[in-house]
Amino acid sequence: MEKLKILLITQGVSRLVRPLFESEHQVIGVLESMSRDFDGSKNKSILVRFLKKIYSAVKRQDVFLPDFCRKKNIPYNFIWKKNSKEIAGWIESLNPDLIVVFSMSQLLKDDILKIPRLGVINLHPSFLPSYRGANPDFWQYYDMEMNPGATVHYVNSGEDTGDIIYQERVHIPLGTKSPARLD
Repeated sequence: MEKLKILLITQGVSRLVRPLFESEHQVIGVLESMSRDFDGSKNKSILVRFLKKIYSAVKRQDVFLPDFCRKKNIPYNFIWKKNSKEIAGWIESLNPDLIVVFSMSQLLKDDILKIPRLGVINLHPSFLPSYRGANPDFWQYYDMEMNPGATVHYVNSGEDTGDIIYQERVHIPLGTKSPARLD
C-alpha cells in the first residue's frame, strides 16, 4: 500500500487525530478550523487558547492541538474565514497527497480543494444526505435518531454534497448520553 502524505483539518484533538497519527500514513501537517465567529484578533485568540487549556484540564486529555502538534514535530496552522489565501500557499508548500477533514466549521475554497492529487475527504458523523452541515450529532440526538451513521465523502464546493465513498449505520439505544454516541 502506498504511504500517503496527509494533511488533517479538524477542530481540537478529535477522535480522529491519534488513529491517523498511528496509521501507516504520514501526517505532514495539521490545520485547525477556527469557529465561524473567530475574527483573528489577538485578544480573542488568547481567550480561545485559554478556554481550550481549561477544557483540556477538565477532560483530562491533550485537546490543545498546537501543543499536540509541537510534541509530534508536525507543522500546525489554523484556518478562518479571512486567511484562506495564505493557507492555500501553506498547504501547497506541504504538498499533501490527500486532505482529511473531520469537524470543520467552514467550507473550503476551490483553490484549496484542487491542491492534493487525491482530493479532499471528510468524515461526517451522519448518514448523508440526512443531517448535512454543522452539528449533526446535536440534531440526531434532538430527533432521537435510533440508527444514525457516519459517512466518508469527497469534499466539493457544497456543504456535505460530495460523492460518497463509504457509509455505515450504527444502532444507538434510546437514552444513550451524547458523549457515548460519539464513540
